[in-house]
Amino acid sequence: MALGGVIWGSSALMWGVQAILLMAAALLLVSLILLVWLSIDFTETLDVAPALVSGQAHRLIHQPQPRDGPVIISIL
Repeated sequence: MALGGVIWGSSALMWGVQAILLMAAALLLVSLILLVWLSIDFTETLDVAPALVSGQAHRLIHQPQPRDGPVIISIL
């Protein structure tokens, strides 16, 4: 960023602020055109189907009931 500031600042001193702002606008326009032209569309192969849920569950010795109190869940 510092190098860019030096380059744009020295260019503004040599050619003037208005010319450099027009050049920056032109470079931005060119980069946007190149972005559209060179972009890759990943949405053609996008699969939005929900993931499969595995049905694995541990067998509990004691089935907890709502009246049993607070529960701590820890994942190792």
